[in-house]
Amino acid sequence: MNGSLDQLLSLVSHGNAFLGGQALDNYFPDDMSFRFCESVRFMELERCNKDWKEWEHSPDPLLWFKKMKGEDARCFRARYLQGQDENMPDHMSVIYPGGGGRWLIEVVKPEGSDFWEANWETGNRDDPQQKIWRVKYGRILKQVHRLEQPLPDEDQLTISLRQVLTDIKALADKHNEKGFSNCFNQALKCLDGDFPRQYKGTKLDKSNMSKVSQNLMAAARSAWVFGGMGSWNDMYFAHETEYEALTGKLYQHIVTALLISVNPK
Repeated sequence: MNGSLDQLLSLVSHGNAFLGGQALDNYFPDDMSFRFCESVRFMELERCNKDWKEWEHSPDPLLWFKKMKGEDARCFRARYLQGQDENMPDHMSVIYPGGGGRWLIEVVKPEGSDFWEANWETGNRDDPQQKIWRVKYGRILKQVHRLEQPLPDEDQLTISLRQVLTDIKALADKHNEKGFSNCFNQALKCLDGDFPRQYKGTKLDKSNMSKVSQNLMAAARSAWVFGGMGSWNDMYFAHETEYEALTGKLYQHIVTALLISVNPK
């Protein structure tokens, strides 16, 4: 999974843990989702003609959590907005900066929700600790009402995702793509609670996640095969109708699994 999405999901899950009373003293900058970040700041935005004016709201995630709580935040939610380019579906555009659909953090409040969107900029590429990213989350909307995205329940999605994974694994086996077949097979195991070692120590806070949600999150991470050259969406049989249909369906199922898993019920 790409680092920007991983960080957004981490902020949502830990933000809800903070609202629930957890201290999170060592969360920032120690969490793995910040390991390549020089800074993670939160900015107020104001439209000025065709440009945006910005000023700092919070210099780091922990202070942002505190300020959001002070603004009477009820919960944090991840929001996904599907891309609008019919010629470049999200499972293909994900290889480009800003592609793969838009991911936002929604802060739910009594008077309406605020929406924050991340911008990742390169800092010092020669940093010895590889902390090269300067991340800014901008508050792009404030106190607005947006309809909840309709999502299936955990059990329905588990059944549907299992079928997609089974079908796409068979396609990978057909083309002798053993590496991808192993990814899909591991994702199937995750749906049954059999996690690979790297997921046992995942840094997502699980206090608001059911066992089924944890299985879905692990499966989604294991089945994330989208990226640049050499990734599943760069296969030589990409022109096949079955491949195109299953790949798009897998991507949307992974997105749904992430939303169901990380968002409070």
